[in-house]
Amino acid sequence: MTIIKSILPALMLVMLASCQSRSDDKPYLGTWVQLTKQNGAYVIFQPCGLDNRLMRISEQSVYELLPSEENKSTLQDIKPEGEGYVLNGKSGSRYVFTWENKAKGIAVWKIAHAASDPVSEIVFVDSLHMHDFKTVKEKGCEGELSEEAGTINELLRPLVSDYTVAQTAKGDANNDGIEDQLVILNHKSEQDPELYESLIRNDTEGVNRPAILFLGQGGGKFQLTFRNDKLIPSKLFSQNERQVSYEQVSVNKGNIQFTTIEDPRGGGTILRKVKYSFSYNAAEKSWSLKQAEISYIPYKQKPDTHVFAADKLGGPKAIRDFNVYQFSPAKYVNNESNSFFMK
Repeated sequence: MTIIKSILPALMLVMLASCQSRSDDKPYLGTWVQLTKQNGAYVIFQPCGLDNRLMRISEQSVYELLPSEENKSTLQDIKPEGEGYVLNGKSGSRYVFTWENKAKGIAVWKIAHAASDPVSEIVFVDSLHMHDFKTVKEKGCEGELSEEAGTINELLRPLVSDYTVAQTAKGDANNDGIEDQLVILNHKSEQDPELYESLIRNDTEGVNRPAILFLGQGGGKFQLTFRNDKLIPSKLFSQNERQVSYEQVSVNKGNIQFTTIEDPRGGGTILRKVKYSFSYNAAEKSWSLKQAEISYIPYKQKPDTHVFAADKLGGPKAIRDFNVYQFSPAKYVNNESNSFFMK
């Protein structure tokens, strides 16, 4: 026992050093979301009608989604500099990465899109840590979620100028004995294939399909509880060249569930069925991921089904903040025959 106690600290140091070296190899890679400091704390600030600023960094390029436009730079080289790294673009762009707080995934990026441009110093958080920060929406935005009770038509009217109602699921979402409704919207561009294709051409996530939950207040009145534009996948998303051919949502006794079936666009025969289940937490008055189920359905063969509890997928995730594009259980399935579906 004494010998074991004496070697444990050394083993832990070796393991820590090993993990550290892997994480330090290319820390600039991945997706980064801008942070804004409010009242002395960092938050993810969502401006009215504009996108959150983010960057996706690969070894070949930098893609930037700016509040009202996008930018892509092909990289010429990546070099260490001081305690960080410099990413030089072929067009003269320059991105300098330095950690501010590595444990929290916070980094400072100094960015110039051309040699003659002034340098902007912006704080970002990596996507693995972004859910640790509060999202704050700019106040007074058009279409901002109303806290007033009303009919569903009254509450939907300011939110659907670019959308049509795709489907509605009715049931008791929060176990209070009053019927609630979950409404799924389709973007109007889905009715125009040429326009829809143009909108997703440079977007790995496709066109958003908002899910909006209305809690019943009795007397035909409802209250808008949450809207999530990343809960239901778009009909078509370009990154993996697949399309959603079927979707179903249900609300029943404190549970919200949605299911999709995805077809490969390249003519493959293996479909993918994904089912997410969320359960109501009365103490927090929110719905959190309970489990995810993924099935591969080969043509005329028995489905290959895998079920993952929330703790196997990184812990419960609130439905309000759930992002289906960042949280696919497919990466946990070790099945080479289905590898073309992997993220």
